[in-house]
Amino acid sequence: MRRTKVEQAREVIAAQGEKQVQLGRLKSITPEVARVLATAKSYLLLDGLNEISPDVAKSLATHRSGLSLAGLTTLSPEIAKGLAKHKGDLSLNGLTTLSDKAAKSLRANPKISLPEQFRSPRR
Repeated sequence: MRRTKVEQAREVIAAQGEKQVQLGRLKSITPEVARVLATAKSYLLLDGLNEISPDVAKSLATHRSGLSLAGLTTLSPEIAKGLAKHKGDLSLNGLTTLSDKAAKSLRANPKISLPEQFRSPRR
C-alpha cells in the first residue's frame, strides 16, 4: 500500500522532532500537506518551492517557528497577505519581483526577512 503525501509529511515531522525540517527538494505542495508541515515545532526549510497557492500560504502562516521560502521569486498580494500573518521568523530572501501592495503587507510583519530592495517603500 502506498503512503499519501500527507502521511509522508506526518512521518517527516514525527521523525525530526525538534530538529529543523529540510525539504529543499520539495517542488510543490498541497494545502493539506502544508497544514501538516505547519504543525512542526522546528524551523521549516521549504526552499525548493518556487510557487505556492493562497491556501498553502494561509496554512504555512499557522506555523509557529521559523520558515524559509527562499525559492519563491514573486508573490501575489493575496499570498503576501496570507504569509504576513506568520508568527515566527520568515525568510523570503529569494524574491526578485513584488508589487507595492504585496511588499506593504510583508513589511508590516517585522519577523519577515525580505531582500534589500523591498524593505522600504518605493519613492
